[in-house]
Amino acid sequence: MLNAETAIWTYGQALDVVQEVGRENVGVCLDLWNVWQDPDLVPRLADAPDRLFLLQVSDWRTPRSRMDRRGVGTGDIPVGRLLHAAHGVGYRGPWVLEIFSDNVPDSLYETDLDDLLRTNRTALEAAWRTG
Repeated sequence: MLNAETAIWTYGQALDVVQEVGRENVGVCLDLWNVWQDPDLVPRLADAPDRLFLLQVSDWRTPRSRMDRRGVGTGDIPVGRLLHAAHGVGYRGPWVLEIFSDNVPDSLYETDLDDLLRTNRTALEAAWRTG
């Protein structure tokens, strides 16, 4: 199931909006949590790699919770494969860790946040190596 809470459900739709706006300073924030299940995501990244401005990384809990982004490597998103796909089309911008975790019994907010950041950095490095 793709994200059903916004008006944009795929990378292609986001890119269509960006191209319609037609300004050099408008691009896509590729939020993996929202689009990782888009079957056209990887091939569409090559359509306009210069419009990819930011990469948001987190992981997906099954069953899904809208208010819970898991730490990298603890869910279902193939983070390494998607990082390599973005890199393969020329993306060299920042990777932003998106963590929010509310109304779940094992909320990441209840953990040591410094440790959470260290753990996610290590997980991102591992995802990149194995991607």
